[in-house]
Amino acid sequence: MVCTTPLIGLLKKRFPKTHIVVVGRLKSAELLAHHPHIDLHIRFRSFWGALRHLKKIHPVFSVALNQSVYESGLGYLAGSRCVSTFFYRPQASLSFRIVKHLFLKTNYTPGNYLPDEYLTLLSPLGVPIESTDLCLGICFDTISRFQSELRDAGVDPQRLVVILPGAGQSFRVWPTKYFGDVAIEIWRKHGLFVVVAGGAGDSPLYQEIAHRAIGVPIYDATGQSIEKLKALISLARVVISNDSGGAQIARAFSVPTVVVVGASDAAEHHKETKNDRIVKPVYSNHSLAQSIVTNYKTFDTESATELIKSISPNQVLHELDKILSQ
Repeated sequence: MVCTTPLIGLLKKRFPKTHIVVVGRLKSAELLAHHPHIDLHIRFRSFWGALRHLKKIHPVFSVALNQSVYESGLGYLAGSRCVSTFFYRPQASLSFRIVKHLFLKTNYTPGNYLPDEYLTLLSPLGVPIESTDLCLGICFDTISRFQSELRDAGVDPQRLVVILPGAGQSFRVWPTKYFGDVAIEIWRKHGLFVVVAGGAGDSPLYQEIAHRAIGVPIYDATGQSIEKLKALISLARVVISNDSGGAQIARAFSVPTVVVVGASDAAEHHKETKNDRIVKPVYSNHSLAQSIVTNYKTFDTESATELIKSISPNQVLHELDKILSQ
């Protein structure tokens, strides 16, 4: 959802009086909470429940982020004059192909930077496409409380490096022993505090990193709410992560990042700048990266896992030093 925020920002910029409503599940509501351009979030519990809410609003224009009969149909049945969505034939279901004539379709190009792809969904409105930054909101009380928690634990909230060791798929996960080696150098060389963050399921990853980096004060921030995770990331000097949503949260708060990317196509979710560094294998496998999109069911996860393991801690530390030396 972070990748949709440039679309939301551009829509509000071009049509300042627009009332923007987002329909999504609980996680998207938490992630987009306090966003300056979102007027209402409808929590999706069921199709018909969401439809009842939308009909009361009388939407004029709807965007469906996925080529889904349910997503596109929600806007259509709610009365939108126009429903804009993507069309990518290799992944279009039969049901979507049958009803696709009801919607305005934009061709989706795999491998392109996703936030920019989302912006093309505004083309039916005649909006000139311009790249905008990722953006999230945060409750400042949450930041203040988290700063107090860190100080109570002996951690200086102004000297943080946040490590996000989890990822949605196992082949995107860099080995925890490597994260541990990086944590040692962060403390030894730069004197910065290391915080390991993530969901409740990432607690074992924290334990493995702490075990590897014995003697380094590492704060466990796994299992936090999304709001607290946003607060923590917004405080960081740098965020080091796998190819995951955490890096996008960091960019939304203008926090520098070092992202470890194996087989996945880094260009789809990340733009490399002097403050946002992408660490790739020395020998990349383009065909393996392409197969994630084009033939996911037969994707070679074993080769992808070995590929991300080939990235060394020194490669990550090299990029980290570039950022911290600025």
